[in-house]
Amino acid sequence: MEVGSPSSSSGGGKLSAAVVKNIKRRVYDCLNVMSELGLISKDPGSRRISCHGLNQETAPEEVLRTPKLSTLEKRKLDLQNRLKKKQSILRKYEEEVKGLQNLSERNQRNYHDVGHLPEARLMLPFTLLEVSVHLSGSAY
Repeated sequence: MEVGSPSSSSGGGKLSAAVVKNIKRRVYDCLNVMSELGLISKDPGSRRISCHGLNQETAPEEVLRTPKLSTLEKRKLDLQNRLKKKQSILRKYEEEVKGLQNLSERNQRNYHDVGHLPEARLMLPFTLLEVSVHLSGSAY
């Protein structure tokens, strides 16, 4: 049975209760969407609906931007920025780990080339310094 078509069982052109209920549900959904877009407002105490319409100056983009959407967009941008910062930090740590692994491998090669630790050498712990590329020569 189509919406809006007369019910054959009820006769006299009346709509069945199921069809009426379906129409009411669809109208209610449409009113809620228009209310969220700011096109209409419902009075809480009564069944009155006030139509605001579209201003000529209002761009369609701005009509679709509800406060919830704006909040979600701000949160999305914030999360994207945080993700970029975390990725940058991760890259720095990966470079540091790679440098330490290379240093360890070099030390292992040097140890294995000699076969044993030479007695003439004084073995000291190493210190890894991270220096900014933008520093001048006198800052070292």
